[in-house]
Amino acid sequence: MAHLAGNDRHGLIRLKSKRQEERSGYDMGFCINCGQQHADGTRFCRFCGNQQPGEPLLQRLRIEAQQIHAMRLQMQAQQQNNQYQQQPRW
Repeated sequence: MAHLAGNDRHGLIRLKSKRQEERSGYDMGFCINCGQQHADGTRFCRFCGNQQPGEPLLQRLRIEAQQIHAMRLQMQAQQQNNQYQQQPRW
């Protein structure tokens, strides 16, 4: 069963199984061009050769991903509240 493993180095949300988490001694990321998995900190993809983003961009992407996640939670809570208020009370 997969569960949320948090934001990876590229600001993307990763899913890991419990077994993968127990086995892995290091975090994995994904190439922004071809999507192949590689170790975090890799500067160039070993599959397509594309350069991976630098640390300043990664930090900005992490912050944006956290802001989007917070906004999504707010919207979901607001929708649930609206649905509750629209239900008829008997």
